[in-house]
Amino acid sequence: MVIYSQPDLTSDTVAVWRSTYIYVRQSDTSFWFGEVMAEYAYETVGFPILEISPDSNWIRVAFNCHDSIGSSDGWILRRRSREIFELWADIIPRQGAVYFIDDEDVRFYDSPESDSALTEALRIEYGYRSDGTRTLEWNYIIYPQSVQGKWMEVIVETPSAYCLSPKEFKLYYGIDEPKRFHAWIRYLDDTGRPLVYYFPRGC
Repeated sequence: MVIYSQPDLTSDTVAVWRSTYIYVRQSDTSFWFGEVMAEYAYETVGFPILEISPDSNWIRVAFNCHDSIGSSDGWILRRRSREIFELWADIIPRQGAVYFIDDEDVRFYDSPESDSALTEALRIEYGYRSDGTRTLEWNYIIYPQSVQGKWMEVIVETPSAYCLSPKEFKLYYGIDEPKRFHAWIRYLDDTGRPLVYYFPRGC
């Protein structure tokens, strides 16, 4: 698979994907595909889609998902590819549990298109600062229920019991069970890219 600099077969080749590695022309270096692609299912990797051309023949993808080679993207000719293309809007709602990629996006609402976020406390004391005071960190997990456009109806659990047995949870947090509440979140941004992600390898 050839990745071009522009949606044009006469444009420069920026990278070539051959079997288990990607050759990047700019750095004249080859990378194992796991270094530059995103794992979106167990042992299954792909290029995140950034843009689709107006005629739908070309797709701009990112091929530096782990900061291995600097900021890198390019165009793939869709009609010549035998690969499968999936949208985040189809992948993410199928997941059993998700979390926000960036802490600054952590907001929960009582309804789609709501202007005011719920004020549920999702931070717990975790660790100590150098002055002996406790730090607060996010601790939650989100269970998708349904979607409405770029919004997702969810059940939020805090602190997270994901991958913990009831015995392990009580031992770790000192309480019998987590708090759960219903909410809505924005799970896609205005361009259709995900604000949340999931655990492709499960526990």
